[in-house]
Amino acid sequence: MKRLGSQRQPHDKGAASNPFFSGALLVFGALCGVTCFAQTPDPNQVHMALKEILSRPEFRPAPSSSENPILKDIKNYLHHLFSALGRFWHWLVRHFNLGNIGVSSVPRPMVYGLIVGLVLLGGWLLWRLVKSTVWSRLAKQKEKPSFSVTTEPDRAEVRPEAEALLQQAYRFAAAGDYRQAFRALFLAILCRLDQAQIIEYARDRTNVEYLRALKARRLDGFYEIMAPLARDFDKFWYGRFAAEEGDYRRGLSAYEKIVGLLGGASMRGGQGGTGSA
Repeated sequence: MKRLGSQRQPHDKGAASNPFFSGALLVFGALCGVTCFAQTPDPNQVHMALKEILSRPEFRPAPSSSENPILKDIKNYLHHLFSALGRFWHWLVRHFNLGNIGVSSVPRPMVYGLIVGLVLLGGWLLWRLVKSTVWSRLAKQKEKPSFSVTTEPDRAEVRPEAEALLQQAYRFAAAGDYRQAFRALFLAILCRLDQAQIIEYARDRTNVEYLRALKARRLDGFYEIMAPLARDFDKFWYGRFAAEEGDYRRGLSAYEKIVGLLGGASMRGGQGGTGSA
């Protein structure tokens, strides 16, 4: 028995002298104790704790203001305005050695009124300056007529007779206005064809439609005269090209050919009209 005791004694002394081993035993025992004695928290206590936390001011929603947002903006604007005016007044006091005028002698509303009056006066002077320069310039621009494309007034609002149009052509040619004379001749030819029921003259019809009508009825003689005449009319009238005396005489010759094809008598006074041109 003594031998056994003597053999175990050195081992126990080393274990007791090792501090790391002792600390590990203590930590292990503590963990076992916590594990054994840990309990699930009471739900009522958790609920009360959460309720207490959420009732703190930082977790409360900000109360909605019943004030009109427009009035609130106006109030903020006035507040900033008066603050700026106050800073301006203090700047005046510091830089112009006014002493304590702004604090004791002059009431604050009077100071603000004076500053507002100065601001309004400056705004009024600026408005007068703008009105005398920019506004007058804008008014002149409004008075300028706007650009618009206009066509020459149609002199044949109501369709006249071919003879009346022929007389107009003579007068325009005598005045040297061959463009108007050519137009009057062309309209006179259309009226002649309408009177002969070869085409149906209408103000909303185009020259292309008249030519198609002649081609559809196989009136080649009329078509050969009218096709180059219609091209010249579009060039002079719608293209606004200048017409010469030769163009007018070509139109007058076409009128005579149309009258000849229609079987009518030769136009009266044609030589006189040509001579006057």
